[in-house]
Amino acid sequence: QKPTEGSLLTEARFNIASNQANFDLPSLRLRYFIAEDMALRLDLGVNGKKTTTYVVDPTDEKNTGSNELKTSGFTLGLGVEKHFSGNERFSPYMSAGLGYLTSKGTATWTDYNSGSYQKDSKADINSSQSNTLGFNLGFGADYWIGKSFYLGAEFGFGFNSTKRPELTSTYDDGTTKREVKSQEIKSSGFETSTLT
Repeated sequence: QKPTEGSLLTEARFNIASNQANFDLPSLRLRYFIAEDMALRLDLGVNGKKTTTYVVDPTDEKNTGSNELKTSGFTLGLGVEKHFSGNERFSPYMSAGLGYLTSKGTATWTDYNSGSYQKDSKADINSSQSNTLGFNLGFGADYWIGKSFYLGAEFGFGFNSTKRPELTSTYDDGTTKREVKSQEIKSSGFETSTLT
């Protein structure tokens, strides 16, 4: 049963193909139909990950070092969809939307230095931090399997602009402490994506 005016839909989205790492999913999407053939949508996504790599002292296997990498991000998107007639179960549409993504990553070294064990060596590294704004155009379709369940796919083409601020990392090899600064980076480009 296709939605009608006033319908509110909730869906989970998965990115199955992309030529860039921007706006990774899964995420949650809310769609509100202001008319039978027109919907407003809101995309929300939150992610976080922590991985730890261990290294062993080659002279004494009881001693280990570690590299702990933490990444996190938040996605917000606003858009509109224009749906076409299709049939009772099939609903093709075109879409347009704006998106914002913020992400960061840090690495913490303990008795670790560039992939090897080094006693008393430590570092706090801002490996990545960025803010991205994007505009996307897409076309897709929903297929209603049951009264309250549907599957859909969408192909999108968009433009993203990303800014990474100047980052400062600290290193301490046990005898010398130093700070390393990376320059501000700005980038922009087009991307395509396929979502389900």
